[in-house]
Amino acid sequence: MLKMVGDLVKDNMNIDDKVIAESMMTAAKDGALLYLNSAVTSTNSELRGIYTAAVGQMLEGDAALTELCIKKDWIKPCETAISQLSCAVNCAKDTVENKK
Repeated sequence: MLKMVGDLVKDNMNIDDKVIAESMMTAAKDGALLYLNSAVTSTNSELRGIYTAAVGQMLEGDAALTELCIKKDWIKPCETAISQLSCAVNCAKDTVENKK
């Protein structure tokens, strides 16, 4: 994930707050999954408690970023699934076109 963000920054100096926020949301989700997996598989109760607390912190961070993205109108959770998918496809096409 970090390499992908680094490549985006190197290749495209037009990085904006939306791209940074989306990258942070992805990182928070990945981190929460890692901590959750660690909490579930840990046999040590102290470690399980630490990992569980970390999951909560990651989820709080993700919730704050999601709220910011909704407030800034960068994501629209109430749109239809087709509309959201169409937007994602168009953004992907724009990214590919900008790479050429």
